[in-house]
Amino acid sequence: SDAKGRKNKVQDGNGVRLLTNGSLEIKNVNLNHAGYYFCLSENAIGSISESHMIYLSAVPPQLHKKFQNNTVQKGDSVHFKCVAHGDQPMTFTWYINGVAFNENSNTNDPFGQESISSPLKSNCINRYVIKQSNDDGSVTSEFAIKKADRKDSTSFICSAENSYGSENATFSLMVLEKPDAPEDVRIAGATNRTVVVEWTAPFSGNNPINKYILQYKLIA
Repeated sequence: SDAKGRKNKVQDGNGVRLLTNGSLEIKNVNLNHAGYYFCLSENAIGSISESHMIYLSAVPPQLHKKFQNNTVQKGDSVHFKCVAHGDQPMTFTWYINGVAFNENSNTNDPFGQESISSPLKSNCINRYVIKQSNDDGSVTSEFAIKKADRKDSTSFICSAENSYGSENATFSLMVLEKPDAPEDVRIAGATNRTVVVEWTAPFSGNNPINKYILQYKLIA
């Protein structure tokens, strides 16, 4: 039975397997396996039941999502949500492109609040903010970017940790924008009838460049 006392018939899957001899095998026990287990045996004469409880007293962090791709346009707001179950206290560390994010200054709040003196823990640095909250047995850490920029096209890792272990979730961000102007435009060759113009391909804005427009001006 689950936390609300509802009885559900055990079926194979999610690490659970019902053996032919009536035994129940559970591999890689996690929070989803916690609860009371009732075994009922019956025949034409009658029935008998037995119950056992699985109580997890030492649970490492278990994240709701392990990987997520995100694509936004330059200037958009971005929100990453890292939801973890497990024993508390639990701490979160965010990594930007493999480097731990240092929450040591308060500036703008990407969540749009005028003040960060809210019940949620809030730490801001430049355009970034982290907030943490507890809700119905889980802990949530949110990472927000007020205005996504080119340098934000990278990976953001949320690492949840308690006394019994840790687990990571990766959020991949791609910021789309207009391409830069071509660089090093030059005449590579010329004849009486043709001119060859070359240039160095610019930053594409994380989107394929569809075409280049070449303009010229006649000199009288």
